[in-house]
Amino acid sequence: MSEAELVKIFYKNNKMSEIMRIILQIDKQHNGYVTVTELDDILKLTFKDELANKDTRPIMRKYASI
Repeated sequence: MSEAELVKIFYKNNKMSEIMRIILQIDKQHNGYVTVTELDDILKLTFKDELANKDTRPIMRKYASI
């Protein structure tokens, strides 16, 4: 999966508020951070049909701050 494909899925299915809600739920330290693997899981839950068999971790790693 390419970064452009992932962005297209985000724009097509505007679920950013749902993603942010899930991030806040799993952010146990309340510091605004989740791991790349957790984010991959969140995206797969949010975009079940589009990302079912995709790995977004390589794309997300370049944006990781920790």
